Amino acid sequence: MSAPALSTLGAVLMSLVPGLVWLDYLRRLNPGRPEPWSRVALVFALGALSTQAVLFLTQAAGQVFPSALRPGPTPLAALLHFVVWVGLVEETCKLLAVRLSVYRSFQEPSQGLMSAGVAALGFATAENAVYILRLDDPSVLLNRWILSTFGHVLMAMFWGDALGRTRAAPPEERGPALVLRGLALSALVHGLFNWFLIQGWALAALLLLGLLWKLFLARTRQAARLSPLRRIPRRAVRECPACRSLIRRDATWCTACGEGLPPGAQAFCPACLGAVEALGDCPRCGAELLEEEPAPGG
Repeated sequence: MSAPALSTLGAVLMSLVPGLVWLDYLRRLNPGRPEPWSRVALVFALGALSTQAVLFLTQAAGQVFPSALRPGPTPLAALLHFVVWVGLVEETCKLLAVRLSVYRSFQEPSQGLMSAGVAALGFATAENAVYILRLDDPSVLLNRWILSTFGHVLMAMFWGDALGRTRAAPPEERGPALVLRGLALSALVHGLFNWFLIQGWALAALLLLGLLWKLFLARTRQAARLSPLRRIPRRAVRECPACRSLIRRDATWCTACGEGLPPGAQAFCPACLGAVEALGDCPRCGAELLEEEPAPGG
């Protein structure tokens, strides 16, 4: 094997390291129902191939709008560049890698988060390989481990969550609006993150990643609660205003954080999280709710 071929192979293998750290975590977002490795590999490969779509679109846009290839001269123009020409283009290509492949096999919302993260890992891995080859310096992985690989997963969270929730919703509630909003949010945070780095505000970029990680964990918990495959308790629940945990409607203090609960809070169906006013069937999904019994703290 020639030296250039060995160099390319080495770059690809090194670029895989950060992605492999995250792959197993994402695959197990569904407790007890991990995604098949064949499906994970497909989404990962399509995410990596989406970098070629980004390259083609960027070059095509550059022929019509030369400014698309470089940030504008002012901070506001640079931010617009990163949101539209970087964030929106890259997130759209990653979204299509999921939408055109495994989307129709989704059975629960968490599969959207998982697939979006895996496609983002494929994209980031391909980018890492390009940077290693271009700069001939494997040490770039030290910076891109967090700022690129981890960041790509978190940025794709919004449209991935939207895809999962849309697919798992009843047919009459499906539509493109939720996915388009998620895509817009992903493009915005993607562009903002890159803009922070270009402005030299590394701390702001890290704080943004921290906020996105917190949101990712919250979306993961919400997706688990919305899963139609989980074991569903049959008593109405309410949300703790302090820690946002779901607890029984008749509890007087939160069993998660210990805070006292005010009386008369809105109750929700544990199956679909639709609002319920009294005992009986849930008006939204038809789940039958059991009568309340004395609860801890109640």
